[in-house]
This record gives sequence, C-alpha cells and structure tokens, in this order.
Amino acid sequence: MSPTKPAELHKTALHVDQLIPNGARANLDLDEELVESVRNNGVKVPLAVRPLTSEEQADVEARRAREWEERGGDPQEYSRLPKPALYKILMGDRRHGAAMKVGRTKVAVYVVSDSARAKGEDYLEALIENDERFRKPLSDVDQAFALFQANEEGLEVEELARRAVRDEEHVHKAILAGRSLGESTRRKLTEECGRQLSVDDLLIFAEFNDDQDAIARLVRAHHLGGLEAKVYMEREMRARALKREVIQEAGIRLIEDPADLPAGAALVEDLYDAAELQLDPEDHTKCPGHAVMWDEGSNQSDAVIAVCLDWEGNGHQREPQVPGGNGDSTVAEGDSVPLATAGRSAPPASQPVEPTGLPHAVVVAGNREWRAAINKRRQWLSALCAGKSAPKDLHIWAITQQLVCPKPVAQWDGSKGRAEVVAELLGRSSQSEAQERAVWLGAKPSASRLAFFSFALVAGCFEKRIEVVQTWRTDEPLWNLPEIRHDARTYLEALVTFGYEPTAVERAVIQNVTYEPDMGDDAADTDAA
Repeated sequence: MSPTKPAELHKTALHVDQLIPNGARANLDLDEELVESVRNNGVKVPLAVRPLTSEEQADVEARRAREWEERGGDPQEYSRLPKPALYKILMGDRRHGAAMKVGRTKVAVYVVSDSARAKGEDYLEALIENDERFRKPLSDVDQAFALFQANEEGLEVEELARRAVRDEEHVHKAILAGRSLGESTRRKLTEECGRQLSVDDLLIFAEFNDDQDAIARLVRAHHLGGLEAKVYMEREMRARALKREVIQEAGIRLIEDPADLPAGAALVEDLYDAAELQLDPEDHTKCPGHAVMWDEGSNQSDAVIAVCLDWEGNGHQREPQVPGGNGDSTVAEGDSVPLATAGRSAPPASQPVEPTGLPHAVVVAGNREWRAAINKRRQWLSALCAGKSAPKDLHIWAITQQLVCPKPVAQWDGSKGRAEVVAELLGRSSQSEAQERAVWLGAKPSASRLAFFSFALVAGCFEKRIEVVQTWRTDEPLWNLPEIRHDARTYLEALVTFGYEPTAVERAVIQNVTYEPDMGDDAADTDAA
C-alpha cells in the first residue's frame, strides 16, 4: 500500500509563539481599529502558514536560545522547554501582530503543505496578498448594508459597535441607511462613489431613494464637492412639488412662469375693491381670475403669491400710487424691499414681477442656489461656534465690526428676526426672550466662548442682512441690492479667512461677478412648467 499523501491544506489553531512572521513588512502598522477588532472578535480570517523545514526550525531555536541568554536566562532551563513545531506565516502578519498585542494565545490558521509550494513563493504571496491592485475592500455602501444585515439577524447596536470597532451613532446611521437604500441606488453609489461616502452621505442618498433622477444629480454634486448645497436644493424641489399638488387639488390655477401671465394680470396685494379696501388674498379665491404664482422673492421655496388674471374685468381697482418715498416705513432701515414699495410708482398692471429681463428659469435656479448656500453656511457657522478653540483673529474681526458699525451691525436692536439667527448660530432656543439671553454665556465663560458669542452676534446681523434671495443677482431687482451685495462680499471674505469654503454662487458674490446658475440640473424642474 502506498503511503498516504498529506493534505495540501488543512485548518487548525496554533499558539502565536509557533508562528514566525514572513518579514515582508518592515512595519506592521498596527492601527487602533485592527487591534480593537482582534481584541473584541479574535482573528476571524485564518492566517495562511507553512511548516518550517528542519533547518529553518533549528535556526529559529538557536536564535531564541541566544535571546534567552541575553535576557539573563539559564541555558539549561531553556533546553528543557518544549519545542513545538514552528510555522512561517505566508499571509496574516498584521493579524498575528495584533493578536500578540492584545494577548491572544491562539489563532486560526490554514496550514499549507510544502508539497503544494515552490521556492520563493513565501515572499511572492505576501506581495500579491497586500498589493492594492489585487485587493478591493468593501465599499461604504456595502459596509452599511453589512451592519444592517447583522442587526436584522439579531446583533444589537451596542454589540455591533464593539465588534465592528465603530461608535454607536455610526452604527445607528449605517443601519438606517442599509435599511433604506434600494438595490439600484446601492449599485450606483458603489460603482460611482466607492469608499468616498460617510454614513451621513448615505442617509442623504437614502432620503431620495425613490427618485433615481435625484440620485444621479446628487452623485454628480458629490463628485463636484457640492453635495450639501445640492441636497438642500433637492429638498426645495420636493417641497415645491408637494405644494404644486396641493394647489392643483384645490382647483387653483398655478402660473409657473411669469411670461405666461396675460396682459391684464396684477398682484392681488396691489388691488382694491369698490370701497377702496385692499383685497384679501383669501377672499380673492372666489374671483374667477384668481391664480397663484411662485413668490421668487421669498426665502421659502414653496411660497406663492396671489394674482388676478384680469383685475379690471373682474371689477377690481389698481392702487394709483404707493405711499412713502423716503424709506421711512415699517420696513427696518437697510432691509430689502421690492421696487413697488421703495417709494417709486407701482409698476404697470401688466407687470406683476420685476421688469429686469432676467430669464425666469435663471431666477428660479439662482434663488434656489442662494437659499442652499444660506443653509450650508449656517450649518458651518453653528459647528464653528460650538468649537472649543476660536480661529485666529475671529474675536478681533468681530470687535472691529462692532467699532466700525457697518449697516448690518447698526441694525442690531435685539429684535426677533436677528436674535433668532444669532440663537441658531449659538445652538440656543430661538424662543428666548431678551432677558433670557443674558444667561446664554454662563457664569464663567472662557475666552474662546466670549470670542464665539461676540462673533455670532455680528455674524447673525450679516446673515439677516444677506438672507435676501436676490443677493446673488447683479441686475438690481431691488433698489438697495448693490449695498446688500457689498455687505455680503465683505462678510463672506471674512468667513473664508476663518476656514469657510464658499459655494459657487457665494464665490461669484465675493468676486463681484455675474453668476450663471447651473441650469443642467434645474432644466428638469422649471418647475414642471
């Protein structure tokens, strides 16, 4: 009978001291994540090893004997110690090093028979195994889905976080994303974004999972570095779509583009009845000429304004002249006001919107991008003001603005609008009364806290000043827009020095150039005209 041929590969467990590193790595680079994973889970992926030859084992034993003596050990005592078979690690040096670091005594291995190997393969295999060209780690999407599936099969968030070496918040978000992302979205994100997505990014994509066109636009924005602003715009488009459905269900005509207004149209707010009482937009819904159009001058993307499509034919009267003229009105000094309320004659009844000639689709896209920029900027400001260390010159800039007192700062009077913005930046309740704000600082604020509060007060004034959606425009639809743009430019330039990365529309304001919105994405939403 011929001798039994040894198995070319078998799995077993070996003591870590029986394993000899292959030496392909000069530095094992045992990062904290790997060490914690081995501490919590052990070595899950078995090492590949081969038995040492008798000559190799003798060399290792001789070296260990010398090291024993150098540490002051008795040579006779070492000779009596057991000498188990030794194995050379073919794949898994880092896993072995991490196991030793956390005190693991045994690890799972695959033992490869010498009969299955050729000379030189030890180092070639180490090269191939660790060559990035041949390795493809799980994408961020796949990692989130793996955490979701593990949770579905019974592993609690706390245990998942411990064993996957991630914080619990990360695991919570990953599970939500894994549960929400559909197969087509997962595939697209994996193919086009790979390992460039955070779990927060994944949650954003999950929010739009039912709209593959939106997913495509968001992926494009992610590649261009504008995901935060783009998702805000996508939410605005959704809000407007929902409002459109409500308007249509109510049987009200919606004018998507002012160019579609008939010659006899006028804003209801400019019309009066026979008794010279201003028309109520709610009451006007009964008028056969009632319609609404998007209010592109509002800071709310889904705001509408009532119009009468034939004011004269429906028995309304047109206001002959707008009172005022000196800027002394209920509008705070320096705040933006429409042309019709800036002390000038009201525009003709056939022109219920500003007659600047700027294409409506451009106005829609530009306004949307400016609102998105406001949202992104305030998130950044809130994170900045929540920090522990204020950027260099932050306090100096804030104090300088208070000393110079430009118009935005001069407008601070503790009123609700500006106080709400300051509260938002500081993470405080916007419902706080004036006296309650006194306790925001605390008993003994640090120098950094004082700097942030001083900065937030000034930043809040500038934010309120430039939240006018027309700020990006150079065609001057508002009488005081040049002043607002100047203040915006001054303010945004300062934020850049503190580390803020402006959006494209903000960069145009900083450079004082005409901004051309990205119409590629907005062409699909003019708004569904």
